Amino acid sequence: MKIIFMGTPACAADVLSSLLTAGKNVIAVISRPDKPRGRGLKVQGSKVSGLAEEHNIAVYKPENVKDSQFLKEISGLKPDLIIVVAYGKILPKEFIDIPKYGCINVHASLLPKYRGASPIQSALLNGDKETGITIMKINEKLDAGDIIAQKKIKVYENDNAGSLSDRLFKAGAELLSDVLNDIDRVKGQGSRVQDESSVSYAKSIKKSDGTIDFSKPAEEIRNMIRAFTPWPGAMCKYNGKTIKLIECRGESRFALPNDAHPLPGQIIDIIKNEGFVVSTGEGSILILEIQPENSKKMSAEEFVRGYRIKSGDIFT
Repeated sequence: MKIIFMGTPACAADVLSSLLTAGKNVIAVISRPDKPRGRGLKVQGSKVSGLAEEHNIAVYKPENVKDSQFLKEISGLKPDLIIVVAYGKILPKEFIDIPKYGCINVHASLLPKYRGASPIQSALLNGDKETGITIMKINEKLDAGDIIAQKKIKVYENDNAGSLSDRLFKAGAELLSDVLNDIDRVKGQGSRVQDESSVSYAKSIKKSDGTIDFSKPAEEIRNMIRAFTPWPGAMCKYNGKTIKLIECRGESRFALPNDAHPLPGQIIDIIKNEGFVVSTGEGSILILEIQPENSKKMSAEEFVRGYRIKSGDIFT
């Protein structure tokens, strides 16, 4: 079976790697155009295109997947199947119709829940205890194609977007392998239509979404920190400097006196060998790991010592 793989970020590269390790016949890769990356903003290719080049696989980086010359070149490859993982664009019908068996997508949710760009972050923001992976046929609508296979994945209390993504796409690679080993499933036999009455959407994440509002409840802030780690980061200010909160947990040990009314974001306790407790609009959170502006990640305990943090200080 001649396969074209389509994707961009590291999670997609992991799936591509599993296909290559399994000896699948990947004849070409399609990825997003190169762009400035990293602190130096050096123009670089994606993780997917880099992996393809290491294996001497032809790479296409179209600015527009509707471009007639691009469509002609892909059609000329006569692929049997196109596999899409986190490519980031809705595909036009003229592209979907090119491969013999159509296009399939590996999506990090239990569709029809969380169609769209941020299914992993949405699961964490909402405090879900379970999510999953879906292999689906691609049509012209956003993540609305027939479901070929699904697998449920537990969301752990210490999961963030990075760790959950790693587990989801590892499961996705395994599920994809099962599908590819059964030509009837590749063709879509036995697939099922999505229940449109149960659809929900996961919007695109912007960097500004990572700004913490300490007047919100502790659980909401904790979920936000989990969802936005590693990107875009859950950020606040301390002494005018941007701080990323990397890890925390809800704190129930510390009870304030009845006459105490701390401000949201105010440090109300420092716990030796652990971190510091911050007041929120409802409850409090224990900060465990942090990243100050222009500095490396550090434990909250190191931050307390190095920055001379004390009770009463305020994060905004």
